[in-house]
Amino acid sequence: RSRFKDLRIRASIENIDMRGEFVRHGFNWNVFKDNVNFIISQGIHLDFNSTLSCLSIDGFTEFVQWYLTLESSNTITISVNKVSHPNFQSMLVLPVELRQHYAADLAKFDSAIEPRLYAQIQSVIAMLQSDIRIFDAVPIKILQSSARNFYTEYARRRGLDIAKTFSPALADWLLSC
Repeated sequence: RSRFKDLRIRASIENIDMRGEFVRHGFNWNVFKDNVNFIISQGIHLDFNSTLSCLSIDGFTEFVQWYLTLESSNTITISVNKVSHPNFQSMLVLPVELRQHYAADLAKFDSAIEPRLYAQIQSVIAMLQSDIRIFDAVPIKILQSSARNFYTEYARRRGLDIAKTFSPALADWLLSC
């Protein structure tokens, strides 16, 4: 047990395995899991801050499923943040078909999960299903091109493989530069 009273640890995470390691440079999924299990065993509260972008939405469902398997989920919370700037990283730059796919995937979580997480997931679904464009001044094609160029260059510089890391639908879109 922790010697610290009311200790809370925050971690920025929204993906598991290779996706998590791609999205968060320097992140190691296996080390993270071991650390989470140790922190839970010490009775320390964890806050997961999940930042959803056009890249990190891919695999967020698997992260939530993993979170729901944790033994001590009453000492862990998730806060979901939706990227809006830089605007080319917003989930809204994704093609409608991809946004609908992710919304349907997230809709599998029902209201039986903790109310705060359920409300946050519903908010993400609403954003993915919206036709609202938060970036009227910049044409969507330019933002999509910027996102694809940014992430493919990021992968190239770090020796990462988009096709092996992300879902085929997202990888195909990203690699269609």
